Amino acid sequence: MKLLAEGFAKGSEGYVKLLPEEAEDMWHVYNLAREGDHITATTFRKVQVDKGTGADSERLKLKLTLQVETIEFDAEAGVIRIKGRNLTESEHIKLGAYHSLELEQGRAFTLFKAVWDALDIERVRQATDVTLSADLAAVLITEGLANVCLVGGSTTLVRARVEANLPRKRGAALGFDKAWNRFLEHVFNAVVRHVDFSVVKCLVIAGPGFAKDQFKDYMDAEAVRREVRFVPQRGDFFFDGCSGMALGAWLGCSET
Repeated sequence: MKLLAEGFAKGSEGYVKLLPEEAEDMWHVYNLAREGDHITATTFRKVQVDKGTGADSERLKLKLTLQVETIEFDAEAGVIRIKGRNLTESEHIKLGAYHSLELEQGRAFTLFKAVWDALDIERVRQATDVTLSADLAAVLITEGLANVCLVGGSTTLVRARVEANLPRKRGAALGFDKAWNRFLEHVFNAVVRHVDFSVVKCLVIAGPGFAKDQFKDYMDAEAVRREVRFVPQRGDFFFDGCSGMALGAWLGCSET
């Protein structure tokens, strides 16, 4: 779920603007919204319009704010139905009149609470911070460039980008080996810093050429040297033959 805007503090009034992106997000929304909260979202309503030749009905898109009275969650359809009194001045819906809103994936809404407690704040963080829920990490690496990514249900977040200017000619005397090892060290440090293996179940190392294999070997050796225990006790490694550096392209590669 995307956090589009926020303005709240523990124990005070405030709001969040959220965009649900997957089915699990709707469950979080259902547990966040309560009676007395205010929810602002778009809705559609048929209204009578006088066009001079007689009254005709049109389906208008309206933005309403309701004070929540009832909340129903249709898990099968992935829709939350909100019913309550209208708090928005509108020529089409009277102030204080009862109305309903439907919240669903792909439609943003704003939730206002008179008081935000610690549980609600934590639920927002859990639902919107991919680092707390992503169970897949990926290192996309080629010579001199690496991206460390976290992949959630519908979100990919680049947590670190490591770049290095490597000598064109190889050989210890030309400085390539030293620069290459320094680059691998920086990538390793980025993985340690940004990947929480108590959450992540799998690490993917992908990229063109032999860079991915050399980084895997370096990571294994460096983990032993530093006594860093992460991947071997939890997950698997996948090696990919794709030549691109785009994660989206890699995820669609049939060789994986």
